[in-house]
Amino acid sequence: MKNKIINEINSILDSNNLSSYKQKYFIKYNLESPRFGDYSVNLGLIIKNVQIIENIVNNLKKIDFIEKIEIVSGFINIFLRDQVFIDVINLYSDIIGLHTDLKVKIVKKINCEFVSANPTGPLSVGNARGGYQGCALANILEIVGHKVDREFYINDNGNQIKELKKSIFGESDQYQGAYVDAIRKDLKDENINLTDLSDYMLDNYIMPSLKKNNINFNIWFKESSLYPEKVEVAIDLLKAKDFIYEKNQAIWMRTKKLGDEKDRVVIKKNGEYTYFASDIAYLKDKIDRGYEKIIFYMGADHHGYIGRIKAVAKAFKFPEENIVINIFQLVKILENGKTVKISKREGKIITLDQFSDMVSSDVAKYIILSYDSNKEIVFDILKAKERSGKNPVYYAQYGLVRYKKIKEKISQSVSKRFDLLGENEKAIARVMIGFKETIHNIENTYRTIELIKYLHFFTKEVHTYYEREQVIGSQNENQKLTLINSVINIYETAFKLLGISNPDKM
Repeated sequence: MKNKIINEINSILDSNNLSSYKQKYFIKYNLESPRFGDYSVNLGLIIKNVQIIENIVNNLKKIDFIEKIEIVSGFINIFLRDQVFIDVINLYSDIIGLHTDLKVKIVKKINCEFVSANPTGPLSVGNARGGYQGCALANILEIVGHKVDREFYINDNGNQIKELKKSIFGESDQYQGAYVDAIRKDLKDENINLTDLSDYMLDNYIMPSLKKNNINFNIWFKESSLYPEKVEVAIDLLKAKDFIYEKNQAIWMRTKKLGDEKDRVVIKKNGEYTYFASDIAYLKDKIDRGYEKIIFYMGADHHGYIGRIKAVAKAFKFPEENIVINIFQLVKILENGKTVKISKREGKIITLDQFSDMVSSDVAKYIILSYDSNKEIVFDILKAKERSGKNPVYYAQYGLVRYKKIKEKISQSVSKRFDLLGENEKAIARVMIGFKETIHNIENTYRTIELIKYLHFFTKEVHTYYEREQVIGSQNENQKLTLINSVINIYETAFKLLGISNPDKM
């Protein structure tokens, strides 16, 4: 529906030589405010020509699923016909119908890299944020039809893994804690190479934790595989493009010329490659693998990464807009009203496993995904353990359980095509339509928080319908069962995308 509205609007703009406005207007599904229509378009705010607005409105009125149109304060408010709401309930009552409706026409090959923690210790609660967000985004991109690779970059060649080795064998105190003592007892060969050490850390600490928390990868990429050939080839290509120069006995890349805040060192005076050299070769490798979009999730200390990696993309003629770098802020744990101090290097950490055990993996994921990436999270353990409507995870999962129990009690009935549309049914159907809109918005904006926001409104409407409408034993029980199935399918799909379980009881 949304695409048909957009196509009709764009056609009018093109015929009036106003194509430039196609990038300026927006169309919004009014999940929260149905009084302003089901869809709102801000064209009246940016196009002051009354005749053109009238032409757009008159053409939109010809679309068969539109009931009426109102112009209020510069917005074109579009109201859908009742049949639209009836159709969505029937379509979503079948899980295949729901998933088919979510598919996009243009499929892309996408690389999504997240977590990528240095293999120097257990995954921390900070790693959880990138893991949960990256996994949820990959799930959403996959359900709409894209080919998504989930990639973990293994730093098995840098200073951090070198320092871990030194710490294990008493040459440094950079890494401390019980886990370092445990590794020391397990690894007695001081000649172990860095790649084998990183493999040990992955096998014994990182991979088990990711598996336990349902954070999945299909590609494990080792930094060491870039050296020396891929790094040398990448730098030579940049040199041929005049992006490499020598200064103060070091080798630099002209990243400032490509939009970065300053030029970056590629090779140090002593001949050692910088981390940036690896970054260059790694991005080129992803481009060479044929990805049309490359997504990164990184911690707050990687903010400077954005400018330089986009500069590299420009140098290799890869569209800058197809590089997406999501920077997420810290997670602070509040326990008994006090902030838990965390220091990975001192061994004073709350591991990912400990964190998810404190409150359950479902609660941990849901609450963390409830925050925008750019906001610091203060996670209150006590509040997260509440089993009431105040806990958003419990509130949402309880909505699913309620409707599953209804279905159980009328399991002998056969659902029939739904055509019963009272105000209560229409209200819940409106929110159902918003599911597809939300998923497609996330596909374009990468803001997984929007699915949590959607579930809040959906759950509110689900509980309202439960309180207002009798299903079991009602005259239209078998029709209402169709609606019940739709609710269950949306819940189960949304929870699966978020990596949250679908409970049968609570």
